[in-house]
Amino acid sequence: MLEDPPTRERRELVQQLQATVHPEEGEIPAFIFSHPLVYELEQERLFGQVWLFLAHESEIPEPTDFVVRDLAGQSVVVMRGRDGVVRAFLNMCRHRGMPLCRTDQGRQARFVCPYHGFTYNDRGELVGVPFHKEVFGSALDQSRLGLIAPRIDSYAGLIFGTWNEAAPPLAEFLGDMRWYLDLVVNRAEMTVVGPPQRWYVDASWMLAADNFIHDSYHTMYTHASIAKLGMVPSADYSKYGYQIECGHGHGLNLGIPSPEFVFCEELREEYAARLSAEQYQVLSQLKNMVGTVFPNLSFLVSATHFKGQPVSNTTLRLWVPRGPGRMEIWAWML
Repeated sequence: MLEDPPTRERRELVQQLQATVHPEEGEIPAFIFSHPLVYELEQERLFGQVWLFLAHESEIPEPTDFVVRDLAGQSVVVMRGRDGVVRAFLNMCRHRGMPLCRTDQGRQARFVCPYHGFTYNDRGELVGVPFHKEVFGSALDQSRLGLIAPRIDSYAGLIFGTWNEAAPPLAEFLGDMRWYLDLVVNRAEMTVVGPPQRWYVDASWMLAADNFIHDSYHTMYTHASIAKLGMVPSADYSKYGYQIECGHGHGLNLGIPSPEFVFCEELREEYAARLSAEQYQVLSQLKNMVGTVFPNLSFLVSATHFKGQPVSNTTLRLWVPRGPGRMEIWAWML
């Protein structure tokens, strides 16, 4: 029997990857960043299997608030139900596959399909079918046609989802990275300011995730201008600190020590109350921190000087694959 061409091409690609990708020796071929079959494998074996960031809980503070996000290439609605529980649903009517929600965010208790009027409640249940008896008689069982729901869980206000029913619990997936995420989003009650900024870049999502997880080398050249503007003491401001590997692909750069406390003095008490003594000690010395939660959620905690005072900033970045060599970037300010 002849082998199916796509199957053969994939097998040959896997063999090529095994022969040329040697991260232990620092050797990774450039073709992995733009090869169409590598992209297909990533979507199936990576993004379709692991926990992915969806939203921050402060984006849906009230019952029936919702946002529309991407989960492994699929549009999902993330909403807080009238019971206060956060849920997520595939943004697709179960009747003919029409997208239910066509806005990025809002507040509503029900979603009505614009094609045939099928109506779903805030729990994803099908609660309304126009002319049910006349069109379907007894053939349509509404109880079996609720919206498709991924698994979701949260940590420190960060909502994650996965299509993989066999994926380990979120806490296990995050592992040691939780200790450092506390410094980013759990040191105080954090709130997202406005909707996320979004833009496209003709580059691989892997380059961005890699840059945030361990590359302080580029700062002395790429970001030299902020030293010239007096926003940081010198171009080598990221020279000192620690490179931390947290397992499961997570990691970060921890820039310490800082010559000053870069956060608001008024928040010291809250920080100390919410963090462990060890975490607070690190935070009090923090100059900057940049890292990636595998595979594509990155964060940055940094500070610049304005009118002689340090002004801290905390951002989240999501690198959403949109094809070989192309990504959509989502950025939240907290």
